[in-house]
Order: sequence, then structure tokens, then C-alpha cells
Amino acid sequence: MKEPIERETTKENIPTQELNGVENIMKSLLIAFKNYGLYPEHHETAKKFLANVKANLDNFLSKYGTIRFYVEKDSLIYRDQIIHQGPESDRNPAFLLYRDGVDWFEFRNGLEKWEITTFLNILYKYQILQDDPEGDIVTALWEADFVHLRYEASDDLWVSVPLLDFSMLNIGDLQSLDQGQSIEAI
Repeated sequence: MKEPIERETTKENIPTQELNGVENIMKSLLIAFKNYGLYPEHHETAKKFLANVKANLDNFLSKYGTIRFYVEKDSLIYRDQIIHQGPESDRNPAFLLYRDGVDWFEFRNGLEKWEITTFLNILYKYQILQDDPEGDIVTALWEADFVHLRYEASDDLWVSVPLLDFSMLNIGDLQSLDQGQSIEAI
């Protein structure tokens, strides 16, 4: 289970204009995510959703420089405010990011359209876990090599995996195999 991460908190309220900007970004991201699989990337509707996300992000980032969302099991948080909360399902981007170990992600000023499209594509592609997964969200984010999108992921899944204890391995038995003995003889 992931440990709660330390995040920036404020004693004062987030200014209304800033909070409205964050909420607009989240609404446009959620709409774009929900419709991502319905329309091809070059369809006018898909372009409209993407343009809305880009405009909201550009407007906010030109004023504040960055926007960081902390990821919890069912919610996305900006500073100390829950901006999005949903069920623990593959339709909730917060759950998908949490499931794959993302602690937070942030967009930075200068964000390009391809970075938004790639981010949405990654969320969509890894929405449903496969029996034999060929990757995950964190690996795909790393491979995308974003310039203006940063994230942090934890290795908490590995904490619960027992390590192999090689001290119990009998080296003499392995040397016998090297000398041509069968495994049954050992």
C-alpha cells in the first residue's frame, strides 16, 4: 500500500481566480479523457476537446508557471483542495495513476499539444489491466520523455515483494552440473 506523500499545504484559501482556473483545467481534462476513445485523434470533436484543455492550461500556466496534482486512490488534489474525486474504476484517471504508482504529476509553462495528446493516450491505453501487461502508465510516461510534464512515481509495489535469498543456494551442486552430472544425481 502506498504511503501518503508529503505535499504542499496552505493555511490560507486558494484565491478564487486560481481555484477556478484549476477547476477549468480539470473539467476539460476529464472531458477529453472520457471522449478520447470515442473519436479519432483527427476528428473535429477530438480537436475541440484538446484545444479546450490546451487553452485552459496555457491560461493558467502563463500566470502561475506550473500546476501540480497530487494523486490519491480516488482523487486528484491541487495543494490542499480535492479537485476531482471519483470511484475506484478504470474510468477515473486518479485511480489509474494511483494504481500504477504515480504520486503526483505537473504541467509546466510551455506545455505543447503533443504532450497533452500523449498524456491522454497513455491514460487511455493503460485504462484496463491486461493479463500479460506490456507496460504501465509510469513506464509509458518515462518513455514519452516529456519536456513540460513532470511526475513522481513510487516503487511501493516492490516493497511487499520478498527478495530471493541466495545464501541457501548450494554452489557445490551447481559446480556438479557444470561437470556433466544430471540434476537427478544431485
